[in-house]
Amino acid sequence: DDEKKNNNKEDEIQNPPEDPLEVAWNMLECCRVNLTRAIESNSTSSSSSSSSDSKASLQLKLSDVYMKLGDISLEESNFQTAVEDYEKCLHVRQQILPAHDRKIAAALTMIAQSHLYNSNMKDALKYYQLASDACENCLASAKASIATTKDAPEIERLHQELKDLEDCSNDFKEKIDELKNGLTNQNQNQ
Repeated sequence: DDEKKNNNKEDEIQNPPEDPLEVAWNMLECCRVNLTRAIESNSTSSSSSSSSDSKASLQLKLSDVYMKLGDISLEESNFQTAVEDYEKCLHVRQQILPAHDRKIAAALTMIAQSHLYNSNMKDALKYYQLASDACENCLASAKASIATTKDAPEIERLHQELKDLEDCSNDFKEKIDELKNGLTNQNQNQ
């Protein structure tokens, strides 16, 4: 029994367990490469409607991969890489999603947070303001949908979404005010 424990310890020393974030990053990087190739391949093939739907679906998956890569970089305190991945995510999402889609606001928020964690207050403020604007687009869209929808369960869902978006909007306003005050104080101390 003691011999097995010693063998297991020796095996761990020679082959240390892989870091879960590194494993996740490697898998996501493989997904990124494969999705990029599939999108490029799809672009050179036929231009039918189903082909463009498929391309948009692949692009949305690619944006999700960039978001997860950014999350990993953020977790590892690699803030500049996180910003770059989140910006790639945002770029893809802006190409395929309407301006009122919450996924755009989410990407902007993560860019802002990355800048904030990197003590880059001016860029954090800029991206929080953009995220707030995106949230306002989402609010306007939800209000318009409520006005035109007749389905009761859908109206109930939209009212809940509207409440969530109003909460997000208020959170953004607080964060923006906090950053503006911090920047004002920082400028006064210089």
